[in-house]
Amino acid sequence: MKKIINGILYNTETAKELAEWSNGLSSSDFSNETETLYRKKNGQLFLYGSGGPLSEYAVSYMQSWTSGEDIKPLTIEAAKRWAENKLDADEYEEVFGEVSEGDELVSVTLQFEHDVWKKLVKLASSEYTPAEDVIEEIVTKNFQ
Repeated sequence: MKKIINGILYNTETAKELAEWSNGLSSSDFSNETETLYRKKNGQLFLYGSGGPLSEYAVSYMQSWTSGEDIKPLTIEAAKRWAENKLDADEYEEVFGEVSEGDELVSVTLQFEHDVWKKLVKLASSEYTPAEDVIEEIVTKNFQ
């Protein structure tokens, strides 16, 4: 599926599939739902979902409801919340990496020159990984 949202193209054919969730119902069940998390080459995340006439993805059709599908852009935080609710711990860590038990993480805000930021985004997108993971890898490799 391809969809343009706020002037940005989201395409399930060109993005990398990261994880999939289904409510386990048969595709013939009106309440079935399936959602797939994708990462674009530039690192942006989005969710593709589809479902039956009684699902979140239902579409109004001739005074009734029919099966539907949709794409929703996600921030990294929203993608992690989705994964926490829909995936088991191993699947979550396959997508977002090993999760800390708490104390060793620190949140920071960084500023970059525009050209440096563009290089970081290009590197992250070529590896289908978030920019923070690229920074962590560079720091870890260079400052052991």
